[in-house]
Amino acid sequence: MAAIPSQFPISELDRHAARVFVGATVPLLALSLAAVTARIVFKIRSRLLLTLDDYLIVTGAVRWPDYKLRCAFQLTCDRLSQL
Repeated sequence: MAAIPSQFPISELDRHAARVFVGATVPLLALSLAAVTARIVFKIRSRLLLTLDDYLIVTGAVRWPDYKLRCAFQLTCDRLSQL
């Protein structure tokens, strides 16, 4: 299967930077999701009311991985196109 040429030339330095970006953000994303989950679980178990800030934090935590996962998926597709 022939690789589809990209619209813009991508150098090896750019590919390396993308791998470093994904390698750094995925663990940080996991840590932040763990912190948000711990906060919500603590509030629910303590029978505290979830306030507006909790809802905003959860909304941000749900939307942020969507963007990061798209970046990781794009890197994976780029890597597979080189095979």
